[in-house]
Amino acid sequence: MSIRSAGIACFFTLLGLIGTSGCHPKPPPEPGAVVVRSEQMDEPREQGVIDAPVDATYACYKAGVDEPLETFTLKKGEKLGFEVVQSDQGRGRTVPVLYGIAGKDRFVLPIGDKYVWKRK
Repeated sequence: MSIRSAGIACFFTLLGLIGTSGCHPKPPPEPGAVVVRSEQMDEPREQGVIDAPVDATYACYKAGVDEPLETFTLKKGEKLGFEVVQSDQGRGRTVPVLYGIAGKDRFVLPIGDKYVWKRK
């Protein structure tokens, strides 16, 4: 075997080893696992929105509270998370508003508290 052939064989062997050990898909979140947090959502026009990782029921909780605020059943790929936007109060006055987002649904959450989406 020539040096060139040996080099090519070594390259493909290494490529095969790297391919099988490095890029495993992330496992879906277990029931009860936090999927999205609102903690970094302080500025208007920020979004903490992901695609739902699996078909499942997801619930929005206020941090430290066991009872969910809202619960939605989503398909994999539907939007899930939080968004802060400026709400026009008239006369040039705006205030930030935090929305929970689940698929095509949006609901207002009080600013200042922390929230999480968990898989149910």
